[in-house]
Amino acid sequence: MRKSYDRRKALLLTFLCCAVYFASYLTRTSFAAMMVEVIGAEGLKKTQVSAVTTASFAFYGAGQLLSGYLGDRFRPQRLMFFGLAISSVCNFLLPAAAPDIALMTAIWALNGLAQAFMWPPMVRLMRDNLTREEYERAVPFISTASALGTIVIYLACPVMISLSGWRTAMAAAGAAGAAVSLLWLGGAAKFSSGPAAVKDMERPRDEEKAGAPFLPGVLMPVLLLTIAFQGMLRDGVSSWTPTYLSEAFSLQSTVSILTSVALPVFHVLISLTTYRMLRLSRGRTMWLLSLYFLADGALLSLCLTGSFPLTLFGLAMGNGVIHDTNALQTSYLPAYFPKKRASFYAGLLNAATYCGSALATWLFALLSESLGWHGTVGVWCGIALSGALLTALIRAAVRKKRTDISI
Repeated sequence: MRKSYDRRKALLLTFLCCAVYFASYLTRTSFAAMMVEVIGAEGLKKTQVSAVTTASFAFYGAGQLLSGYLGDRFRPQRLMFFGLAISSVCNFLLPAAAPDIALMTAIWALNGLAQAFMWPPMVRLMRDNLTREEYERAVPFISTASALGTIVIYLACPVMISLSGWRTAMAAAGAAGAAVSLLWLGGAAKFSSGPAAVKDMERPRDEEKAGAPFLPGVLMPVLLLTIAFQGMLRDGVSSWTPTYLSEAFSLQSTVSILTSVALPVFHVLISLTTYRMLRLSRGRTMWLLSLYFLADGALLSLCLTGSFPLTLFGLAMGNGVIHDTNALQTSYLPAYFPKKRASFYAGLLNAATYCGSALATWLFALLSESLGWHGTVGVWCGIALSGALLTALIRAAVRKKRTDISI
């Protein structure tokens, strides 16, 4: 009976975390999905609009460290509630600020900071209430929920833009986020956090010693740099895909946004496939290496074809694979760090992702205006190759030490 009760609690926590992450992606990616429409409707330049998303990514990345620190010291449920609630308010405020770029940037920077209070506290709450097996089972569902949030945005935005403009679409995302924040506030209160958490005491002793063995020395910065490269590709490519498709194939903004839904669809399919494969193998650095090379091949194909279907497939495959590297590096890995600092390490790894994201959003706008999209795609390929080489370095060091870091 006790095991059945714990199983239901694990499923409930997984569902609530999925709901929060679904809503967080609605309120996080809403503006990025509409950038191509905002550029045309408000008469703004790509570099101007990129400042808004760059500020969001930068404050999100910096906020990860603060969130990770606070997540180990305060109730994670409250941090997550306030984060999602403030993010929802920002989605209401941003349309009113347009086309004032400075004010839009300030509001979206606040949104990025609020969004930072989702993942690190969530990792701590799951570490405290789930066994490692339950944790790793929950990760692909949460990843899928984030992708579904992106899919909903990319499907709903063209419809709402056609009916009443991009401002209405932003407000709808804010309303959805507010509703889920209230659901979370009521449902998550029953879960423990800290020393009293039941599942935490069930962990085998050897899991406490399972922090990544390569942390000392130079390899931790190498891992963080690899994650930053992944962040550049993950968010840089997805943010600029609608604009890329619109300019490269002369599509209307609503059509380019709608076709971009292929990116999160591939993210879901690849994520679920990889989770199944990981159940059969512990050599996760090898999987990371393979994913980086697969992403490089998919992005390289963009330079070799002028076909819209093949270009969309290459973008979707490359971005989906990079999302999977993100899950391996920032979602699965925190389960192997010491539980007392789970939130901090989750924040540190995620901060590296969004340092790359912040740089990429601005950099890719600049490159597209100076080198064109073919030159920009070449830079994407170079970043993916660099990530692969650094991952190979980490793998070689781990094998030399004869340790298994399970990533």
